[in-house]
Amino acid sequence: MFFDQLTIILGSITLLLAVAAPFCSPFYRFRKIVKKFQPSHLQEKESAALDSFQEENSAQEPSTVSSIPAKTSVPITILLTVHDQAKELEMHLYSFLSQEFDNDFQVVVVAEQGDSETEDVLKRYENDSHLYATFIPSSSRYMSKKKLAVTLGVKAAKYEWIIMTDAGCTPASPYWLQCMSKACNEDNKLVLGYSNYTAETADFRRLEQLYTELYLMRKAENGTAYRTNSANLAFRKSMFLQGEGYRGNLHLLRGEYDFIVNKYAEKGSSALIMERDAWIIEDEPLQKNWLNKHLFYQETRKYLNRSTSMRMQFNLDTILLHTSYLFILAMMVYGGVLMNYTLLVTAVVSLLLTVILRVRFAKRTLAYFLEDIALWKVIPFEISMMWRNLSYRLRYVRADKNDFTSHKL
Repeated sequence: MFFDQLTIILGSITLLLAVAAPFCSPFYRFRKIVKKFQPSHLQEKESAALDSFQEENSAQEPSTVSSIPAKTSVPITILLTVHDQAKELEMHLYSFLSQEFDNDFQVVVVAEQGDSETEDVLKRYENDSHLYATFIPSSSRYMSKKKLAVTLGVKAAKYEWIIMTDAGCTPASPYWLQCMSKACNEDNKLVLGYSNYTAETADFRRLEQLYTELYLMRKAENGTAYRTNSANLAFRKSMFLQGEGYRGNLHLLRGEYDFIVNKYAEKGSSALIMERDAWIIEDEPLQKNWLNKHLFYQETRKYLNRSTSMRMQFNLDTILLHTSYLFILAMMVYGGVLMNYTLLVTAVVSLLLTVILRVRFAKRTLAYFLEDIALWKVIPFEISMMWRNLSYRLRYVRADKNDFTSHKL
């Protein structure tokens, strides 16, 4: 056994990296987010869920046991934009119209003029007093049709508070609107909810959606929200109109959620809603839509404020993750070649330790978010994130930049 000074130094560094790296992970940091933004009567339940490592925690259905408060909520408009999504609208519209809410609410659907399939769906609900439909001209050019639809929907809204989501989404609970409304008060201008994909969606995509959202939640918790990765956003109508909506980025096809958060978020006036009843479930994305989501973000992030600090946190975590693994593996090889069994054993123990910690933290987070994903997938997922992001970046660099603007419309 070797106990020389070099072995002690290298072994100490190996152990330090093995322990430190898992604590610089969004899976670990999420506990602080939950404690700060969860209602006090739910914190005990969530702490118990976090400390429990039973597999059934990640397979249960979203809770519908939220205590519905007294009639203190404000009336709300739900905004749905539709673009070639008649089938999705038919599947999900009723879940919005049938929300259990203790105040008045309105569902505004904005579709393209001439979309006969969407019009047929809307006609089936034309007698529902909650529903209001409006249409954007099919000839609209030189601006994002998605953002134009949002703008028209905001102007058509009867109420000050608007919750924006998509036709390809459904509330996780009939109390979704009630839960989201809890933060729609005088103190806030924005309310950020959570969404993820259906259980049928590939595990990696659900993991990435959660992983990204955890970083964005932390950014909102620590100060001023950067953007949102979820189709579950509440904001004030007056704020949007007084700030001239999407002025300055209407030519960009996407980023309708990102620009609202990035432009209007202020420290102390944004809220996170973490209750399970307030979640939105998104339909499984097609491969084309999944790829476009990442490519369009590469374009829109150039116009977002506070991007540097946001990317710095992710990059530092990623660097530490890869450094820890590479250093541990290097010490295993070095110890094995030189037959320095002290260093070799230390490296092996360090590898096991860092993997166990990462899986433990991930398990707690996945249990909270009801994600039934095999834990062995967490490590390869975290390692591959950097390389997948690099591949999206390379695709974007090679792409025609006019594809991301309305110039081709």
